[in-house]
Amino acid sequence: MADSGSNNQLNPPPELQAQILNAFAASSRRVRPIGSLLDSFQNDSDVLDANFKNIHDLLCPKVGCGSLILLKGVASQREEATIDPIDSPVHPRPASLPALDSNVPTKWWYIQGSPMSFENIGFTKDVGNTGKKLLICSECDLGPLGWAQGNEYWLAVDRVAYKA
Repeated sequence: MADSGSNNQLNPPPELQAQILNAFAASSRRVRPIGSLLDSFQNDSDVLDANFKNIHDLLCPKVGCGSLILLKGVASQREEATIDPIDSPVHPRPASLPALDSNVPTKWWYIQGSPMSFENIGFTKDVGNTGKKLLICSECDLGPLGWAQGNEYWLAVDRVAYKA
């Protein structure tokens, strides 16, 4: 039996192909926000309100990405011990992200509830059967920016950028 044009289903018409290519090109040319890193602020009150909520949108800190991770007012700041395995040989930290000292409590943006609280975030697979997943930028895969377990999400305050 001859194949009667089943390949036509795989190739959209030329005008549709052009529209698809234009859409991809437009998204790569969009103006990406440039965030400020935490050390550019003088003190904590520059990034949180009286209720310890974030007063700026949180962005991916990678230059050229700037993906919106979390809207302002969604997370509350907490100070907790740094947990393993956020930086480990299995999930090495890129040089562009600051190290977390496990001997000193770390400031975190804490989000409780649904992953739908985020605008844009990625999750790794379960890390070592701990029930914990690492949080990464879902556009450029930079991470770990934080970690998640169950319905709790923790972003390191110095591993995100701030749209100030």
